[in-house]
Amino acid sequence: MTSILNIIYKTAPELKLDMYLPEHKNPNMPAIIYYHGGGWIEGDKTGIDNGFKLPIKKTLLDQGVVVISVNYRLMDHQYHFPDCIEDALDATRFIRKHAQEYQIDENNIGVMGTSAGAHIAMLQAYSDHALYKVAPDLQGISANVRYLVNIYGPTELVSLFHLQKLSAENFPADLFNYACLILKAMTGCDPLKEKNKIESILKKYSPLTYVQQSDHPLVPCLTLHGEADEQVAINQAVMLQQALTDSHTENEFYSYPQVMHAFEKMTAQQEQKMRHQCLKFIFKQIKRNAI
Repeated sequence: MTSILNIIYKTAPELKLDMYLPEHKNPNMPAIIYYHGGGWIEGDKTGIDNGFKLPIKKTLLDQGVVVISVNYRLMDHQYHFPDCIEDALDATRFIRKHAQEYQIDENNIGVMGTSAGAHIAMLQAYSDHALYKVAPDLQGISANVRYLVNIYGPTELVSLFHLQKLSAENFPADLFNYACLILKAMTGCDPLKEKNKIESILKKYSPLTYVQQSDHPLVPCLTLHGEADEQVAINQAVMLQQALTDSHTENEFYSYPQVMHAFEKMTAQQEQKMRHQCLKFIFKQIKRNAI
């Protein structure tokens, strides 16, 4: 494996990605892009080397797949939606622009994310890229991907935050404060005084919105989710699966009993099964796109 770390893909602000190349390089290698989790407000591209993600990464590299992990703008007082989504799209454009240099097949690029990163990946796969700004030096380059791996990602943000019920009376103090912090960072709006405006923003940046509006098949999707997820309820995955099925989009959905967010409480046997399901889907898509 060759690691090319901290490649600058965008400036103002400066953003970087890490590229991992298989030991035995070939021309036109397939690639998969990974977006880390962290509630849109924290996390880092090095998260790909944590927990269950590392053996998936190693297997992909062993099988000749380029793996790319991307840093995007974290939401705060300065950055809000759709900044992180625009970064993901620009990272993909940068990779496609330099595909020949890194021996990547630009027609065989998939995307994978965990939690907030999966949300970003879904918006890349399913929303209209014309909604977003493009870095000046990446204009005219496609940010499309061929398949999607959604690992416990939020699909419908209004219900995720229980927005209409959100109040200090209805929620424990720590949960209420955390929800308000994230909502303010995501939208730039006051969660108590501007609920209608926040709801409009959350609908606009909910992947489910675009899947439900589609009258044709979309990018194939694999969803992996813990049934006891206390942060992103399993219903988020169920709603997505139903909408994908309704649009006749190829999709697979696997859930794991008693497993919590970030796959906490996942047994070794469950992890082995999950890893097999994940890799099988990815290699099926790669093989199809290589034809």
